[in-house]
Order: sequence, then C-alpha cells, then structure tokens
Amino acid sequence: MEFALWKPEWLEIVKRQEEVLRVERMRAADALRLGLIMERTARERFGRPAALRVITNGQITFAHLMDGTDLNNCWWMDKKLNTCRISGVSSLRTLLEVAMGQRPLAPEFELENNFAICGGCFPLRTGAGRLLGWALCSGLPHQCDHQLLASSLAEFLGAEIPEIVE
Repeated sequence: MEFALWKPEWLEIVKRQEEVLRVERMRAADALRLGLIMERTARERFGRPAALRVITNGQITFAHLMDGTDLNNCWWMDKKLNTCRISGVSSLRTLLEVAMGQRPLAPEFELENNFAICGGCFPLRTGAGRLLGWALCSGLPHQCDHQLLASSLAEFLGAEIPEIVE
C-alpha cells in the first residue's frame, strides 16, 4: 500500500496536537461554532474550498460543502472517519504510525473503497479520553485537511499547538 505525502517529524507534532486539543463537551451549538471556524479557516488561511463535518453523539451536528466541493468529498470524509474509528486516533496519525512501522496495518485498511489512511479526521475527546465525536475535512491536500482541523480546534479552545504545515 502506498501512502500520501508524510514526514516523520509530523508524528510527535500530531501526538502533541491530540494531547492538547481536548474538549469537555461538544453540544450542537459547540459543533456549529467549531464548524464555522473550520469554514473560515479553509477560506481565509488555506484559500480553498473544503467539505466539512462535525459528528457528535453518533450524528452529524455540522456539515457544509463549500462551493467547489461535492459528494466525492463526502465519500472521502466517510473513508477517513472509518479509519479513525478503527485506529482510535486521527487519520493522519494512523498514516504516520503505519508508515513508520509503529502500528500494524489493520486488514480493514486494505479495503480502499471503505478506508483512507490520510489526514482529514480528528477525534474529539475529553481530557479523560472519552470519545465525543469527530471533526472531518476533505478538499485540501491531506496534510492541510488535518492542519485545518487542528488549527480550528485550537482556535475553538483558545489553545496553542505546534503545526505540521505553515
């Protein structure tokens, strides 16, 4: 299996992002606020359209397809979500750990129509580690999809994080 662009130094950055970016709750109003930050970040920082989604309590609580995205981006978000559900960490961290030999390649990941091992899905966890949902993005280069999510969560939380892209 070939993997999208990645750099070994990203692994510690992504792990740190996942440690810092913890939410204590994610209600519908919070998902809306986070989603609007994600949309603005895609537009202002990355200058490209993205498909965006926040899932909480097992349901989509925010979804937006910016002009220039389509259902193909939704399919990619579904695949990234499946990867995150299996691994329990962000889809980019999954890629990094598999590519660096730190995580076995789950048999499910060979089903490329159902899984995508690339950036674009970030778990929403409490400080104690309880899973509340996921934030998703598709439409940018995969490392930018990841960083858009991490940067948006950092703004949402008022947190400082290291970044994988500038």
